[in-house]
Order: sequence, then structure tokens, then C-alpha cells
Amino acid sequence: LKYSLTILGNDRITIKADIFNVLNVINTSWGKQFFVPNIVNSSFSILSFEGIENNTPLFSFDIPEGTTPWLVDTFNSRWRMQVGFEYSF
Repeated sequence: LKYSLTILGNDRITIKADIFNVLNVINTSWGKQFFVPNIVNSSFSILSFEGIENNTPLFSFDIPEGTTPWLVDTFNSRWRMQVGFEYSF
């Protein structure tokens, strides 16, 4: 959104507003962003090392029932707005 107002000859004042994550403004369930944390920051592990067979490492892919490997990014899932003023002469 942008609005300009001319004052004193060629001088102008402009007001700008930017809205980020507009979907979350409409409905708080929309516009959520997800991420998968690394193993250092989370107790959740997607891969389990099973061992080595014939010089080949063996891994299993395990996700326990009732859990998800991703989390909601609470900061980036919120709507945000920035307002700016500009004076042109």
C-alpha cells in the first residue's frame, strides 16, 4: 500500500505499508511455515544407524507413531507489517 500527498510546490510526503504473510491475517491457521530441526537442536532422529554389512553402512528410517519430524516456525508464521515515511523535495 502506498499513498502520496503533494505539499508546497513539488514537495511530497509518501506513506508506505508492507504486509508480510497476508494469509495469516485472514486466518491464523493459514500461512504457517515449517522446518525440520537438525539433530543437535532436537531429540528427534529420522535415521538410525543399524550397523555395517559387507562394508556398507545400514540405516533405518524410523518415525515413531504420533510424532512429526517438523516444527512450526512461530516467528515466520506470524503476519508482520512495516510502515515507512518518505519526504521528497
